Amino acid sequence: MRWATIPVLLLVLTKQNIQPGDPRSAEETILDVQYQVQLACLGISQNVKNQQTKTGVKDAYTQYWIDHLIEQARTLRKEHPKRTVADIQSELLTWVQEHKSEIYNPFLKLDGEHFPPNFAAAV
Repeated sequence: MRWATIPVLLLVLTKQNIQPGDPRSAEETILDVQYQVQLACLGISQNVKNQQTKTGVKDAYTQYWIDHLIEQARTLRKEHPKRTVADIQSELLTWVQEHKSEIYNPFLKLDGEHFPPNFAAAV
């Protein structure tokens, strides 16, 4: 095989393997971001990364809080090694409930009524 044909072959193979996924609703996206926050409260960043890769959902607004919760869970585990992971997760989830308006991206909760009818054309 000649070297000049390899990029063309890779392009053909790549196009065959890339397929669009099913469209997500805002509700599905919110639910997935909430699940990522729950995973973050366990203190294991790889679990969150795996979920983000699996679903293709990663909200930049909430990512700050996900990173914060992962670090907080790790800190609590180091400071209180006798506490269970479930207990620490429960404490952090309580905090999340108390601060959910700050943690979750407000744009994910908007419906179409908040935009003028010609908004898409203006953008």
